[in-house]
Amino acid sequence: MIIAIPTNDKKTIAKFTGRCEEFAIYKISKNTTELVEYRKNTHEHHNHSNGEDHEHNHNDIMEKLSNIDLLVMKMAGKHFKNDLATYSIEYEKTKELDIDTILESYK
Repeated sequence: MIIAIPTNDKKTIAKFTGRCEEFAIYKISKNTTELVEYRKNTHEHHNHSNGEDHEHNHNDIMEKLSNIDLLVMKMAGKHFKNDLATYSIEYEKTKELDIDTILESYK
């Protein structure tokens, strides 16, 4: 199983998935966990406070997550969740902050 976890510090899960610094990619198999890589989040964030109705997508992020089995996240907005559905990317929400603890629960 390949799991992606958004992070800003490589130790804890990022609060906002679409605004994280990078995605930590882990391979979990037979009770072992292997860090595969960190994928930099290069998505440009937009200010939505002016009420503009414009197309908003996270296609660049979805492409970085296209080969994972599961995205574990703390929180994401409705546009991000819609894009996950469009790209058929499975996700689960967690309240846990520590990445090592999160990974232990998937072994």
